[in-house]
Amino acid sequence: MKFYVGDYTGLGGPGVCECELADGALRFVQAADTKIEDPTYLILSGDGKTLFATSSSPSDGEEGGSVATFDLSEGGLRLTSMHSTAGGSACHLTLSPDERFLYVANYNDGKLTVFPVSEGKVGTRIQLIQHEGHGPNPDRQECPHVHFVTFHPEDGRLYAVDLGLDAVMIYRQDEKTGLLTLDERVDVPAGMGPRHLAFRGDMMYVAHELGGAVSVFRASMGGWQLEQTLSTIPEGGGSEGAVAAIRILGDRLYVSNRENDDIAEFGIRMGGSLVLERNIPTFGNFPRDFLPLEEGLFLVANQNSGDIRLIAAAPMNMPRRQTFRMGMRAILGEYVSEMDLMMGGVFEACDPLELPGAVCVCPAKA
Repeated sequence: MKFYVGDYTGLGGPGVCECELADGALRFVQAADTKIEDPTYLILSGDGKTLFATSSSPSDGEEGGSVATFDLSEGGLRLTSMHSTAGGSACHLTLSPDERFLYVANYNDGKLTVFPVSEGKVGTRIQLIQHEGHGPNPDRQECPHVHFVTFHPEDGRLYAVDLGLDAVMIYRQDEKTGLLTLDERVDVPAGMGPRHLAFRGDMMYVAHELGGAVSVFRASMGGWQLEQTLSTIPEGGGSEGAVAAIRILGDRLYVSNRENDDIAEFGIRMGGSLVLERNIPTFGNFPRDFLPLEEGLFLVANQNSGDIRLIAAAPMNMPRRQTFRMGMRAILGEYVSEMDLMMGGVFEACDPLELPGAVCVCPAKA
């Protein structure tokens, strides 16, 4: 399988690059034709021909971050457009459902930027929204910090997670113009510093960077209602801070703990509540992002140790372990031993790929 990686150029990484998992090994394939600074998040267009990236590189003669597009149609990584977000530290982005507009979160100054998209390129921004306010943590919540943006798959609204405000700001999108209007604010427990979120049915799961926890919300006629907040760390098991990415696969929810170098695995119970089942080591330092390939099999970007690793964590019950074995075989074939499959536990499924400053992984379209 092919995947793309963004890494911190300030830590020695190549920027945007293509890698692959093939024949039981992780391999570097190529770097983009243009090196952009610190691409912290990557997404693909629906047809898999365009890669969108955030960057700290200035553009359009303005200070601050930018967004860039790369053409993948001829097997390369060719930069095709780049525009300023007018915000500091562009860190996350998402496309509208019809892919006519791009929305970018800017962390440092709490701005949300809107761009038109046409023929695989972004145009000049059409809207700039400034969040206002602060949270109780004077060191990390002194001002707004927009960290994540995504569209809800059913209600069609844009959800912007703001670490500085302890809030998820929800916007209505004008489908014709792409412009946003604030529709609802969902507050999380004070001081938690929300970072990313994920949806499943009528549930919303918000991962908190500062609080080291996940909050569970349920949709209701009166808006989103908080039902549970649960730590990502076992009692007495390490630092509470630095939660990063959140992913859902089936009835499992996963959250990376950067300061504890692991991925917390939660079971999603009937009704949507969570139970922490275990913490899976990532065999590297500061796991910034990860990608579940199958239940129990993960690609992990460890920022500070500078590597991509393939981690296998056998499920704890036998029916799930059989599914895990089949998934391992499908991805790695003969390159995983029967001993590894039978022993269970957690192990590296192949040698790591050294990639300085690796911060995000984005799978190619199948």
